Amino acid sequence: MWRRLTVGGDLTMQRFVGEEPTFGLLSAKVGYHFGNRQKPGKLDPFIDFIVGSAITKRIMVSSAGVGGGLNYWFRDRLGLRAEGRFQMARVEEGLCLFRIGLSFR
Repeated sequence: MWRRLTVGGDLTMQRFVGEEPTFGLLSAKVGYHFGNRQKPGKLDPFIDFIVGSAITKRIMVSSAGVGGGLNYWFRDRLGLRAEGRFQMARVEEGLCLFRIGLSFR
């Protein structure tokens, strides 16, 4: 986006083994990357601030969270992304996620 700031979003569906209900997370996020854009290196650490909604069959509640991680760039435009996130749907309920994926730039 601008300098080291990023914007993004995601939609995920979650289901726990033996648990009902299935629920979704719809999130928008603003992030900050600590890497140098003028001299990009292999490692690109970041932090994200997340707002969104948690949706089940019966209800929809607001959620907020924080996450952070690391991109490891194999090539100029292709990298591996590892991210940890803590997202709260209610004051007494939260969800810790760890995700691995691909990044493109």
